[in-house]
Amino acid sequence: MYVEVDRGTEDQRFFRKRIRSYVAFIKSKAYQEVANLTPITIAYATTKEYKRVEQMRDWTRKALASSSEPKRLSDLFLFTALPQTIETRKLFLEPVRYTPSDDENPPSLLGE
Repeated sequence: MYVEVDRGTEDQRFFRKRIRSYVAFIKSKAYQEVANLTPITIAYATTKEYKRVEQMRDWTRKALASSSEPKRLSDLFLFTALPQTIETRKLFLEPVRYTPSDDENPPSLLGE
């Protein structure tokens, strides 16, 4: 699992380039050998408000649109907003994360 903390300072161009870089890595032979085909999760937590979560999800959808498997790849990315006071149990175990494409059933970061 990769975790990135977003502070709302990156623009769309940089962010989408970063997503495309993750996709290139996931599709690379090097990743396939190291990961032994184990799925990866790339989680973004922002210190900004929920609006930033929506912005990152939209940028990720756009970055993945040109890939051959946008739905499968979008399931590898998770997004959440960090509250002022972090409740560890809620952050990792409750369904408060969103993929770029699924609004209805957000997964938890670690499962139950």
